[in-house]
Amino acid sequence: MGTSSSSTQDLNIFDEISNSYRNYADLNVEVFPIQQNKLMPTKLNIVPMKLNIVPIQTNIVPMKLNIVPIKTNVVFTEEQLESYKKILDSGKHIVINNFLCYKFACQFFYYLLRMPPHYWNFFCYPIFDKISSIPWTTKNRSHINSCWNEIDSVHNNPETKSIVYRFYRTGPHFKKCPCEICRCALFFKTKKILDFVSKISGETVTELKDFSTSFYSPGCFLTPHTDIGKGKVAMIYYLSVNWKLSYGGCLYFQEKDTNKVTDVIVPNFNSLVLFKLPEGGKPHMVSSVTSGVKEMRLAVTGWFS
Repeated sequence: MGTSSSSTQDLNIFDEISNSYRNYADLNVEVFPIQQNKLMPTKLNIVPMKLNIVPIQTNIVPMKLNIVPIKTNVVFTEEQLESYKKILDSGKHIVINNFLCYKFACQFFYYLLRMPPHYWNFFCYPIFDKISSIPWTTKNRSHINSCWNEIDSVHNNPETKSIVYRFYRTGPHFKKCPCEICRCALFFKTKKILDFVSKISGETVTELKDFSTSFYSPGCFLTPHTDIGKGKVAMIYYLSVNWKLSYGGCLYFQEKDTNKVTDVIVPNFNSLVLFKLPEGGKPHMVSSVTSGVKEMRLAVTGWFS
């Protein structure tokens, strides 16, 4: 679960991963490797995306898509809701598979797949005891490589006590941004979702904070932390396709005092993970993505409060 050794971060790895998906996805969408309830993959009409030129001060350039309505893909009975509540009250987590409309989940995945690298920021800590968020551009290649190597040094130092991480995530979007990330954020902030989370957690939640999308390339990781002060309930929505335990990038839950691993979550496409955050937080971590992995470890995170 440690970091894989890597002297530099190759700026082209995103292109390599994206192209490997794009090549077979454009050839025949019917072979798209996502299974839903062990049925044949859903057929999609993939619409080529076009960039809209927006003022330079904006961080995100929206891409055009046929709009697919967002809705939950499951209907919960009172018995299921009560079962979820008992699990969360016991301090454990719940995993809801096939959570969102399958067609939207696929469209969201393709949107992230086709985003240019500079839409992502290299996100790491600690660099001179500060959080660094650097746009993933050729201009910043040297700076990103320097930070990447610095994180290696900090993480491998046995005296390091603080949280250490490096991965890519999306930056702030302009107001009323119509992109798939912002559409998904708005959906998770709807009264329907807030009421659902409130009911199964036994907590009154009225907002979703710090919603962002992350991408873990080989060598990216997040060391043990508790999310203390982040909110009442943590959420992770996965968009990783055909992910395996051997790829790393898995979510590990731990005991508070011993750091003993209590459970492991392998990212699964269109699945939602929820867990309550007690006063002292809940220890968990993301293991390092294995060197050579070509699949994309994509996730959406946020905290209900």
